[in-house]
Amino acid sequence: MKRAVWFLLFAMTLMTGCSSLVFRSYEQSVRPLLQQLDAQPSDNAVAMLDENKLMALNHGPDQLLYWLEKGRIAQIQGDFSSSLQAFTQAMAIVDQQAARPLIDLSDLGQQSLSLAVNDKVRDYVMPADQRSFLQAFQALNYLFLHRLDSAAVEARREGQLYQQAVDRNQTAGRYVEKQVHRLHLDEGEFNKTTEAHSKSLPTPAYLPKYSFLNAYGFFVSGLAFELNHQLNDAMIEYKKALALNPSNIFIQQRLTRLNKKAQPATAEVIVIYEQGWVPSLSEARAPFVWDNHLAWLSLPGYREPWLPPSGFVLQLDQNKNVLISQPLVDVYGLAVQSLRERSGALMIRQIMRLAVKINLSARAQQQAGNVGVVLSDIYNAISEQADLRTWLSLPHSVQLASIALKPGSHTLLWRDQQTGLAQPLTLVVSAHQIYLVRVINTGHRFYVQTVAYKNTLL
Repeated sequence: MKRAVWFLLFAMTLMTGCSSLVFRSYEQSVRPLLQQLDAQPSDNAVAMLDENKLMALNHGPDQLLYWLEKGRIAQIQGDFSSSLQAFTQAMAIVDQQAARPLIDLSDLGQQSLSLAVNDKVRDYVMPADQRSFLQAFQALNYLFLHRLDSAAVEARREGQLYQQAVDRNQTAGRYVEKQVHRLHLDEGEFNKTTEAHSKSLPTPAYLPKYSFLNAYGFFVSGLAFELNHQLNDAMIEYKKALALNPSNIFIQQRLTRLNKKAQPATAEVIVIYEQGWVPSLSEARAPFVWDNHLAWLSLPGYREPWLPPSGFVLQLDQNKNVLISQPLVDVYGLAVQSLRERSGALMIRQIMRLAVKINLSARAQQQAGNVGVVLSDIYNAISEQADLRTWLSLPHSVQLASIALKPGSHTLLWRDQQTGLAQPLTLVVSAHQIYLVRVINTGHRFYVQTVAYKNTLL
């Protein structure tokens, strides 16, 4: 057989089972781990992740996702040292990716294969909204390990990451514009398709200007600065968080507290509540005509709107008075804005892939006649798939509450407003202490983490 036909046969074999690289579902590797976390004591969840051969482990396109999921699962289980190490590995990969261009056409490895098949063979590239969560989670690791200096250093990176994300967005915009002209695309038609994809996404109640404007990260950074006696920096971060949540009374209280710079002889309890998991991405198909060829672009999206966050009710010492949490970050809004920011570059890659496939089809027809055409048509029809990989153990929503307590023993009872799932926590508090309580609701159970620090405003 001619070379083009051999390539098509090889590609079709690759996609029909000889390699899990292209079409296997990343979700099938991770969801069972999250279900185990929810169903029972799961001390071996991280070990399962290590042994899972479907994960790329320390090589392959899912390497970054492996470290992210491993770090998140370890953190949920309270193994902050292991989580710290895993997230450090993830950050190193992210930093390497940030130093690379969006696409390097001289790369004959992953890039050329992904242009001939689909984006699933590429290394997973962390979008900006997820990068902001990584920073927040790593800062929390340091806080729970009582490494305040390191937590403050991690918080300092937040400002740098913000500027990097802004620069990256601008670079992506210039890249898309350049490729539209280089490929002789109809700019109006391209923009129309991009906008249609954005409109096909369910619209959140709040859509941030940028996907990396994460109030969770700002709040955790503010807390790290506050506990490390860097009050001016703490004020800046809390103000950023408040700008994204202007009605959140608990963030308002933190700013008021810093402004007063004097505290009564009470203990302060801050509760961060993470609920559920982000939903899976789904494939959205968009028609696009280029060079007299009709193509169906496959882009990631969400078929249905996310369920609204429910938050929790906090009851103190069996009193009738209760405290209701308030949203800290709209994870849904960040995720949708991230898809919108990336849609142009994703479309360009698929159009470039279309050009490769059209060339292969023409060569197959010249060299192998109708057999080549049939093989080429089958290959083109089944090869294009949206890359639906995403960091699946991220929380569905994040809520915040805080309360001042008199010294002594107290029972805190929180109840999820949606499911009714409830759990008490007995906490013995001392005056002039700040207690961070992190509650992670996996659906049918809670994971609770607490750490105490001396009040810095004394």
